[in-house]
Amino acid sequence: MTFNERRNAISHALRKCPDCMTVGKIKKWTCLGVNHIYKLIQTGELTAFIYQDKYTVFKSDLVDLLAERWFSPHKNYRVKGYENIIPDNSPISIEPRKHTKPLQFELRIENDSESTELEKRYESCPNLMSPRQISNWTVIGINNVYNIIKSGELPSFRYQERYLVSKNDLLKYLHTHRNDESRKSFRLKQSDLSIGHNTEV
Repeated sequence: MTFNERRNAISHALRKCPDCMTVGKIKKWTCLGVNHIYKLIQTGELTAFIYQDKYTVFKSDLVDLLAERWFSPHKNYRVKGYENIIPDNSPISIEPRKHTKPLQFELRIENDSESTELEKRYESCPNLMSPRQISNWTVIGINNVYNIIKSGELPSFRYQERYLVSKNDLLKYLHTHRNDESRKSFRLKQSDLSIGHNTEV
């Protein structure tokens, strides 16, 4: 059974599972113990980020881990209720999972001075923000925030029935729209300084 086949089977077993999971949710859905999950996170074997003071893991990263270690002798890497979804006597195709880098919220835009300017302004901004927080940190109205999220202009994901946006994606969006006719809508509330303004008279 190939890695992708195992991954597809596990994804089906976890189809009702939320896209982002806390340690408690992972324990509820899998045979992994809490201490084991924390160890996997702390060693970097399971990528996680901190949201509201809790470790949170994308379901896709958990599925990759389970698919890679399903045949572990201790049988901890199983989905509860679906322990035998992949028969133990299945031919195993050894294909190491491609490890993803830990989530990084670094701004990557072409102009270093503009990058530094944005990073300084948003230095104390949370790494993950709800639409309400984005509206509080910028002069974009909350209805407009929802509009640009739903249109796909501002990347987001859903967690506990709410939209969340990474600071990195928000800064990229602000940078991209800095010269729009409605540029005023894309400035920080705390400052009226501009980024990339044309200073010619």
